[in-house]
Amino acid sequence: MPQLITQDAAIAALSDFHSELSAAIYAAWATWQADFAPQLPRFFGRTQCCNLHDLAMRELTTRIGGHQRVTLSNNQAPNRFYALIEPEGILLRIKKVDSLFRVRNYRTRTAQRFNDQRPLPGVPDVPRLTLAYQLSPDRTELLGVFIALLRVDTVIWKYELPAPGAQVLPLPAQGTLQLEQPVVKLKKPSSKDETEGDG
Repeated sequence: MPQLITQDAAIAALSDFHSELSAAIYAAWATWQADFAPQLPRFFGRTQCCNLHDLAMRELTTRIGGHQRVTLSNNQAPNRFYALIEPEGILLRIKKVDSLFRVRNYRTRTAQRFNDQRPLPGVPDVPRLTLAYQLSPDRTELLGVFIALLRVDTVIWKYELPAPGAQVLPLPAQGTLQLEQPVVKLKKPSSKDETEGDG
C-alpha cells in the first residue's frame, strides 16, 4: 500500500508544475465555456464533467507531457488518466469535487481503490493525489483548482493553486505592534471630597 505524503512534501515535489497544472484546468474550463456550453444549453452534470476531464487531459498532455520528470498514462478508459511525477513518485488524477471535496461522480471500484491508496493493477504503488476543481452550484463558474490528498470522503489535506496570472503576495512580516501609551489624568479631589471622609 502506498505511503501517505505530507502536504509540505507534496508542495516541494510539485512546485515546478503548479502553474501548468492550474493553467490546464482553467484552459479546459475556458474551452468548455466558449465552445461547448453555448451549444448545450441544457446539459447534464456528467456531460460537463466528462468533457472537462477530456479537455484538461489534453491540456496537461500539451503542457507537461514532454517534461523529463513526467510520465502520462491514459488507457482510453474514463477517469484512468494519470500523471506520474518523478523522482518523488507522485500520481495525480483529475477530479471534480463538491464544496466538501467529495468526488461526486459514480464511484467505480478502481476509483475507490485509487482514493483509498490500495493497490491497483497497472498503477504504480506510490502516493496518489487529486488535481481537483470546484464549480459553482449551478456549474457556470470555476471556483478553484486544488491539490488534495483524499481518503474516501475525508480530506487529509489540500491547498489551492493560484489562477493563471494571479499574483501571490507574501504576507507582511509580523513586527511588534506599537501602541501609544494611554494618558491617564487623575482627578484632583475637591474640598467636598476631603471633608466627607472625616465624618
